[in-house]
Amino acid sequence: MELNKLKIISIVGVILILIFTYFRENLLLEINALLSGELFDRSYFYWFFDFFKDMDQPNLVRWKWGVTAFFSLMITLLTIGSLYCWFGAFQMIKFISKLYLLLFGVLTIVAVVGFIFNSFATVYPLLRKVLGLVQSPIPFFGFYLLIYKINNQKEPNSKVD
Repeated sequence: MELNKLKIISIVGVILILIFTYFRENLLLEINALLSGELFDRSYFYWFFDFFKDMDQPNLVRWKWGVTAFFSLMITLLTIGSLYCWFGAFQMIKFISKLYLLLFGVLTIVAVVGFIFNSFATVYPLLRKVLGLVQSPIPFFGFYLLIYKINNQKEPNSKVD
């Protein structure tokens, strides 16, 4: 069985999702350890420690949010692109894209409301859990199984479009 170019691109996308997840985790472990004043951080490597160690707290917070936004965007785009390359199911990809936009919109509203009412610390755990899920390979594998299942429920030679 020969893989076509789009399937290879999809596989590369999944590998990039895994690599980005690894780097995101390490960067945030280093930043969070410095923000907490811990003498030891639990990251898997310390490549960026020298870069972050002399930063003041406001800069570390900006980097934390920047890293979060960057990896949220990149992993979301890689997930959607990889699924499209594998299945070519435009209608499902459109639905998944709208789902991500809705999720990011709701999270933004929750964060803004938290800031406005000076209760960001209350909503932060929710934001952290949801964004942590978005920045993982779990959505890719979940959506992959969903599209695969839908495609196999139809006639053998038709796919969701």
